[in-house]
Amino acid sequence: MSEANTVEATMIHRRVFLKRALIGMAALTAASVVVNGSSSVKGSSSKFEANSSMFSPRRRDLIRYWRNQLGRLRLK
Repeated sequence: MSEANTVEATMIHRRVFLKRALIGMAALTAASVVVNGSSSVKGSSSKFEANSSMFSPRRRDLIRYWRNQLGRLRLK
């Protein structure tokens, strides 16, 4: 008889499970928004130029490349 009581005590009802799962998912979503920040809050779309491509190099990468290339030509 004690096995039947422990089985009933450990069983979880569908509504309780769904409620806990929903609360857990909402908490994870809220935590990820807080940690990463929302793109609309940061305004991340303003960082990109209108005619930029993901394949074109960024300005700072071009500057770093040419600085390294020209740095080799320095007279010693």
